[in-house]
Amino acid sequence: MNRVKIGVVGAGAIGGVVSAMLAEKGYDVEVAKRYNSDIVLDDYVNLEISGAFGNRNVLVKAVNGVEGFTSKKDVILVLTRAYDAPAVARQCLKYLKPGGIIVSSQNVMNVEQMLNVVGTNRLFALIINWTAVRHNKATMEVTRPGNMIIGNFGNESSAYLEIMQSILSSIAPTEVSQNIIGDIWSRTIINSIIGSLGALTGYNLRKTMLIPNAKKLMTKMIFESMTLANELQVDVKNYGALDYYQFIERGFSAWIYRRRILRRLQKQNGDIVSSLMTSIENNVKSEIEYLNGYFIRISNSLNIIIPVNHRVYYMVKEIESGNRGMFIDNLMDGYLINPRRYEQKLKNGVVEAKNDNWWN
Repeated sequence: MNRVKIGVVGAGAIGGVVSAMLAEKGYDVEVAKRYNSDIVLDDYVNLEISGAFGNRNVLVKAVNGVEGFTSKKDVILVLTRAYDAPAVARQCLKYLKPGGIIVSSQNVMNVEQMLNVVGTNRLFALIINWTAVRHNKATMEVTRPGNMIIGNFGNESSAYLEIMQSILSSIAPTEVSQNIIGDIWSRTIINSIIGSLGALTGYNLRKTMLIPNAKKLMTKMIFESMTLANELQVDVKNYGALDYYQFIERGFSAWIYRRRILRRLQKQNGDIVSSLMTSIENNVKSEIEYLNGYFIRISNSLNIIIPVNHRVYYMVKEIESGNRGMFIDNLMDGYLINPRRYEQKLKNGVVEAKNDNWWN
């Protein structure tokens, strides 16, 4: 098994941890920076990993870009940002062995673009439920433990699932999904909420949820996303204890359930920092287009208006362009307090409604 040749594209925190832990287990691993990264790698890099997965120093073969791979690979893991992944995957295809596969991290929704490049029988999706940060080129810290979920899109590739599960379990407990689209939807919904609200406030989830209106917005965003999922007949999987279908039920018992689940999210996931916020603070393009932006594109195709996601998306884009700051008061935006007014604006074709404080 450890003679499997593995390429890892993405020399950031996740890519570094994955490369080091697979190499430590004896797999033949090469890590490559993505095509447009400014990181410069030596032929070998001594990766120092600390945190929730333990402390280790591992020497890993490294190349400056996919074109630097020294051999064709059985598996290439594309661990880049969503907007880079299709171009990276296209580069990777020529470095795959016949029958080789590409495994793409899918914590946001860029599945369609990846399938168009790779095809259903060569693409596997990987959902990563642990987090890491990179302190410098060769030092990574796992800040939050968690499992991983692996799934595929084509019946012809099913034989690879157990192999990939075994390989990835060298890093963290890994389960095989029988409904990977439902799992990706689940993560995209929760990440669109945590990401966008964190970007609006500049706070982690715990502090964000203390702000008036935050929990109402989270609830409305879940209802909007699930309206789209039900229209498309997507079977959305649970996010931990969060059962999306129970969450959107009507009645008193459902209201009690929502309160309990939101408190649980605040307690267990409160230290999560918005990736959108981090990207904006670091002047890096965010993945908003593959979170709330994805739901907006779906809603447009279905002719369904989702005013809260739409308004939040527009406000995050304003922050990203420097036309709005990260403030607590963003969650008290007039159109977020009363999304029906924004829905009417959208019906009238006014997408970029700027009247934040109509109640004054």
